[in-house]
Parts: sequence; C-alpha cells; structure tokens
Amino acid sequence: MAAALMRAADALGGTVHGPQVWGWHGRTLGHRANHPEHGASWLRLLSVPEQKAGGKLWEGTERAHAALPANPRSTPCTSTPTTGTPTAPN
Repeated sequence: MAAALMRAADALGGTVHGPQVWGWHGRTLGHRANHPEHGASWLRLLSVPEQKAGGKLWEGTERAHAALPANPRSTPCTSTPTTGTPTAPN
C-alpha cells in the first residue's frame, strides 16, 4: 500500500515527506505532501475490497469538502472504485 501511495503522489504531481500514518484498521494510509499548484497537502490512500467500494468510508472526504465552506487551498482528490486511478479536479 505504501508503494501505491507513492505512485498516487507521482500521478498527481506531488511529493510526500515525513512519516506515513496508517489509519482506520489499516484501510487508509496518509502522508504529508506538497503539490506544485496547491502547496501543502495531505494525501490519503484508501483500500477496501472491490465489493465494498462506495458509501461513507469511500466518499467521506469528498462529501465533507462539499458540506464545508470553500477553501481555495483545499481540493479533494478522488479515485474511481473500479480502477483506483487517482484524479485531481480541474
């Protein structure tokens, strides 16, 4: 999963630094990151069995971003449950 997090950082044009942080039951892995356009960031990778991809755990970050006032420095990155390919909003 650590290798996948590094591939996601590369795909998004970011660099990670500091210690990696494992989250809920080993399903998430997070890392401080820097992005050339968005600056200081937090990159979180989520892993679940394909049949469980979706719902609150998968969509929580995106839903929280939509529910809170806009922060120009905070742009969630999403990935598709079927491909796992990271995508950054335009």
